[in-house]
Amino acid sequence: MNRTCVIARYREGLLAAVYEDGQPVSLQLAEGRPSLVGSIYIGKVKNILTNINGAFVEIGSGQICYYEPKKKEALYTSRQKEGGLTVGDELVVQVEKDASKTKAPVVKADFSLAGRYLVIAYGGSGIFFSQKISDPEWKASCRKVLEPLRPPGCSVIVRTNAWQAEEKILTEEAAVLAGQMAQLVSRAPYKTCYTRLYEAPSALTAMIRDLPFLDEIVTDSEETAGQLAAAFPGYPVRLYTDSSLSLARLYRMEKLAQDCLSPRVWLKSGGYLVIEPTEAMTVIDVNSGKYTRKTSPGGTFLKMNMEAAAEIARQLRLRNLSGMILVDLIDLKKKEDQETLLRYMNQLLRQDPAGAEALDLTRLNLMEITRRRVYPPFYEQMGRKLSWNHTADLTAGQ
Repeated sequence: MNRTCVIARYREGLLAAVYEDGQPVSLQLAEGRPSLVGSIYIGKVKNILTNINGAFVEIGSGQICYYEPKKKEALYTSRQKEGGLTVGDELVVQVEKDASKTKAPVVKADFSLAGRYLVIAYGGSGIFFSQKISDPEWKASCRKVLEPLRPPGCSVIVRTNAWQAEEKILTEEAAVLAGQMAQLVSRAPYKTCYTRLYEAPSALTAMIRDLPFLDEIVTDSEETAGQLAAAFPGYPVRLYTDSSLSLARLYRMEKLAQDCLSPRVWLKSGGYLVIEPTEAMTVIDVNSGKYTRKTSPGGTFLKMNMEAAAEIARQLRLRNLSGMILVDLIDLKKKEDQETLLRYMNQLLRQDPAGAEALDLTRLNLMEITRRRVYPPFYEQMGRKLSWNHTADLTAGQ
């Protein structure tokens, strides 16, 4: 598979798209609103929410974040008293989610440092592996070489990207991350409240780091080309300089962005999807539309749903949709057809770097999908609200 990342100047920032064998699979506004996700601070507890087992923690400049205490012990730099969380306590937290609409940013105490192949997390112990790595012999060998490098009181997570990577590469990254973690933990008690202990890489750098591999990075920004060449010396970075045709127009990125803001997605067969993000979940409706293939209704509906499944898996990545996703499928009467579709959807979702899973098909033929939030949804990045202009969309589809 050929995988290319195209980063083009777009409006006030940069638009980054990943193409697999020429088909776009990921899109984000790389340099839009600044993100706090991944950065680590010394925060102060401002309020305890005993009724929901939560708290509000300030990380500086009046920025209040929501914090939910967990069983893992937090790293405190100052405590009012021993025991449970208390107003005035200072502890190390990492931003897990940016603010969205009326919701405050979310922070966690089990902070971590991520590399391309490994993650070292504060708290716990042991070596853990991505669910996508199933080779027991390789895992045993990997555990043996990484265990001596694991910092005390920390756990190591082996990412999917590490599968069959050279031992030297893994140990070198483990040593770097372990050193950074040890330094962070040792100096935190001597830092003042609200100190930022670690600044997360930009969303663009994190996106490229988390991809399995890239055959090429293409950009029309000289500054970005230099930064990425330094950050990823193993990747060929090409600076696009043709003034007669912009890089965004060459790859039709404006059209791609508009498509990702439209609720309606047409399928090759004549059917279509309607994608509606809401506050609580994302709802996707599968419609047969102009689908007229002459086969038995059961066979037609299964083929239609499988085509829709492939496009849904792609749209979740393209639009950065996460959380709970509910898909209203075309009715399948046979239990074996439902099981076939569920297996096929999970096979597609296993290729998603963010981590997604189809959990079940309800009695009403609703498929339940969950997807981990890594980046804000594309419509949020573009400053759009949840409500769509259906009239404009229907006109565009005619």
